[in-house]
Formats: sequence, C-alpha cells, structure tokens
Amino acid sequence: KAVVSTQSGHYGRGEREEEAAKLADDKSQLEATKNNLKSHLESLEEAAKSLEEEKRRTEEKLRENEEKAAGFEEEKRKLERTATEAQLTAQEIAAKKKKVPTATLR
Repeated sequence: KAVVSTQSGHYGRGEREEEAAKLADDKSQLEATKNNLKSHLESLEEAAKSLEEEKRRTEEKLRENEEKAAGFEEEKRKLERTATEAQLTAQEIAAKKKKVPTATLR
C-alpha cells in the first residue's frame, strides 16, 4: 500500500481517495450553498428596489396630498372671510332698516 504524508498524519491510498471524495463533496455543497445565497441576495435586492419604488410613489402621493390640503386650507380661509363679510353686510342692512321709520317703507 502506498503511503502519503499529510499534515494530519499518514494515509494509505484508500483513505486518501476517501478524503478526496469527502473534500469534493464538501466543495460541491459549499458551491450549492453559495449559489443559493447568491440567488437569495438577488431576490432581496429586487425586493429592496421594489420597496424603494413604493417609498418614492408614497412620498410623491404625500406631497400631492399636502399641496391639496394647503389649497383646501386657503379655500376655507377665503370662505370664512366671505361668510364674515356677508354677516357684517346683513347686520348693516338690518341696522339701516331699524333706523328707517315704518311709514317710509310703505
């Protein structure tokens, strides 16, 4: 039997072939794990891109809604001013009617 000297001791030919087969199997498993991790990483990167796009769309919608809200607030202030002016006008008209004698209105 041929003997080979290795770091961990002396191996015969059959033991060396077993060790080589085990190393080849380990290498194959590591390669499969690497490919699985690579595939998983690609999936995660795609998910991250999708989430970034969703975030961008959401932020855009938020900006649009904030602009609409500001427009509504401005419209509300205008309507409140108009209502106040109409109320003052109505009060002025009512005050003038009270000053005018009833006989003059007929």
